[in-house]
Parts: sequence; structure tokens; C-alpha cells
Amino acid sequence: MQRRLWKKIGWSIGALALFTLVGLAMVRLIPPPFPMAAGVTQRLPELDNRLMCGWLGNDQVVTGVRDRYSLFYYEMQEPQEIFELRGRTRRLTPILPKLPEEEEGSYSSRRSSPAPSPDGKWLLYDEWGYHNHQSLFKRWRLVRSDGTASQLIPFPAAAEVLFPHWLADSGGWIGTGSSTGTTSKPIAYLNRINGTHITQTPLALSETVWGLKIVAGGELLFAPNWRIQPQQIVYKSSFLNTPALVQKHSLRLPSGKPDLSEYGHSPFDFSHDGRFLIVRAYMPRSDNSFLAWFQGAIPSRDSGYIFWRIPRNGDSPERLPLPGDVVDFSLSPDGAKILYWRNIPASGAQAYLLTLPERNR
Repeated sequence: MQRRLWKKIGWSIGALALFTLVGLAMVRLIPPPFPMAAGVTQRLPELDNRLMCGWLGNDQVVTGVRDRYSLFYYEMQEPQEIFELRGRTRRLTPILPKLPEEEEGSYSSRRSSPAPSPDGKWLLYDEWGYHNHQSLFKRWRLVRSDGTASQLIPFPAAAEVLFPHWLADSGGWIGTGSSTGTTSKPIAYLNRINGTHITQTPLALSETVWGLKIVAGGELLFAPNWRIQPQQIVYKSSFLNTPALVQKHSLRLPSGKPDLSEYGHSPFDFSHDGRFLIVRAYMPRSDNSFLAWFQGAIPSRDSGYIFWRIPRNGDSPERLPLPGDVVDFSLSPDGAKILYWRNIPASGAQAYLLTLPERNR
């Protein structure tokens, strides 16, 4: 009798444990619904192995697959897609007229991936074409995100290439690049949208800018070309009304070094209000051979990259809960979310969305 009783109790406990494990497994398979709580990370398998064009507003992103024939990191194959984060739905970017195809002689044409506006209304492309080494056109194409109101804006005659950077209020963009001729010089033009009319004004920036971000108040924030200092990121700022006046600033990291590598996307991003900077920093391995081997063999929170949110007003930096194998990231226009990709050797780049803690926004 007692043996049967204990046997039944054992079977009951085993069944309860199995039921609990199955229930927990099913809960883990169900993605948490939007809206998400601050500090929570959401898995987005729909965006695995894709590249980021930019945020189209605060709840949509434009993504694509890299064009293997492109010399530019940000260029992607057509078609690109607009992914809506809350509903987890996708649609194609607007269908645009085809560029002229190859004709007799040496001919080439190109259209960039779109640069989305922070308010979610516009997609901005740059286009150029050459025939027998002569320029046929160099221009921007401004399109509503729903595909309407397409407009062509020619580059200034002095410009060779101009990469667009949206103003924080989406009222226009700045094109930065180099001038034509034997002595190439940095140039910049401010383009403002006034209804259906685009005004174009040259800016007197004193040097080539890298990682440009235009924040509220018309302030331009950018990094001097390849300025690297231990545990410090150096940037400069200017204003639209006085673009020639450039001031130097620096922000220190508690640990790690700014990952100012020459290739790939920028390792830092300013919020559109200009209040804080997101920095990806790498943890250098120890000079001691045994410790260096140990760091590589035993993964830890400090292996690979670490991320900091650094207030510009001098408040304490805040370490963000991102893993060390992040290969690309992007901050939403409102500074509330980070979309990032992890490098998983067996699976490729896996996509995640982190809703940032609210206390330091």
C-alpha cells in the first residue's frame, strides 16, 4: 500500500514538473506584445540579416539587403522594405522610375538607398549617371513615404557627391561631400522644403564632416576625421546660422575605447534633442597572454563591445544592457528605442529592439 502510494505521488510530481516545463517553454515562444515596457528587449526575427537605411518616424524602419556590387556600405539591393514595429508588418518602399540602362559606350547610373525623414513623411535618394566619363545628371529624388509627390532636385554644379543628413524637424536636409575639379574640397548645402519648392543655400563648413547629426535648435554635431583618444570620444559642433564656427568637445567613457573604425556604420549616435550620445566601445584585451586567452575563451558581459548613454550636460554615463556581439545599431528619432543586430555565428545577424529606460531620457 505504502509503495503504491509513493509511486503515485512520484508520478504526480513528475507530471506536474513536465507540465510546468512545457508551459514555460510555450511562454518563451510567444513574443511579448507592443507597447513594450522600458528596459525590455524584443526579438525581431523578421529583420534578421538585414541592413538599416534609417528610422521612418519612431515606429517604422527602412531596411534592405546589401548590394554586393556596391562600393558603399549603406547601399542595398532593390527593393527595400518599410517595417512597422508595432504591428510587425512590412511593405515595399515606393516603386520609382528606372534609371537609364546601359547604352553604347561607357555608361553607368546609380540610385542610393533611401534616407528616411525623422517625422516619417519623406524618403530621400541621391541619383547620378555618367556616359563616356561625362556627367549626365547628379540629383536628389524626394518622395513621400506613400509614393506620392516625387520631386527631383539637381545637385549644385560644384558638387561631385553630396550625402544627405535630415534636419531634426524634417524641414529639409544638409548635403555634405566634396567639390568637383582637380583640387577636391569639402562642401555642404542646406536644402529646405517650402511646400513644393526647395531652397538651396551653401554652408561654409571648414572641414569634411563624419558621422554628422543635426539636432534640435539647428546644432550640427560631428566627429573630426579619425580623431581617436583612449577612453574618450571627440566631436565638434556648429550651428546653421554660423556654420564656420566650430567648437571642439569630448566625452569620456568609464571603460572601453570608442570604436572609431574606418568601415561600417558610425559607432555613435546623438539623440535628436541633442541631450545624450550613444557610444559603442570595445574592451581591449589584456597585454598578458594568459588573460587575453581567458577573455576569448570565457565569454563575459565585457567581451566584445559595451554601450554607453552619455549625457552632454556632464551627468554620469549609463551603461546599456546590450550584448557584446552587436554588429550594428540605430537610435530612434525620439531617443526611446535602439534597434540592433547581434552576430550569431550559426545564424547570421539577429535583430532586437531595446526600449531604453526612461529615467535619463
